Amino acid sequence: MRRDRLKTPASFASRKWGSIKQRLQRDKCYANILLGIEREAFDLWILDNWPLIKEIKSLNQIPSVDRIDPRKGYYIANLRIISFAENTRLGQLNANTPIARQKRNDTITAQKQAQYGVNTCTACGIKFLKRTKESWNNYGTRKTCSKVCKHKQIQIRKRELKHHG
Repeated sequence: MRRDRLKTPASFASRKWGSIKQRLQRDKCYANILLGIEREAFDLWILDNWPLIKEIKSLNQIPSVDRIDPRKGYYIANLRIISFAENTRLGQLNANTPIARQKRNDTITAQKQAQYGVNTCTACGIKFLKRTKESWNNYGTRKTCSKVCKHKQIQIRKRELKHHG
């Protein structure tokens, strides 16, 4: 029955509008993201993009509303229709950039700093809480802020050993 709910531009627009509003109200990551579009303008934008939405559906994929620049809000000029799989992939890429990790880590409270302590990533220089023992080294400290940086650091060490050994 899912296909029936998104069969018309009006039903698709209604569903996506509700998702956007709910995300902005409930998700802390969206606290600084603005909704700079009225519902009627969004409905018209969906109608203009309906051929692309149908094309994505014809490929057995789920169409998704994406913000081109994730730092900006929901404005017509900053929106596009892409597949849900592509939107998820882009979201994961954006979440692992040093800027995104720094933004998350800027919210480290003094209480958490006192409780856990703070390290600086040896790969990218970002400050992070040192609280997960599974990623600590033999000395009981963690040296990287994420698995991405840990992998980068391992690759750098392998290259260094190759050149020196």
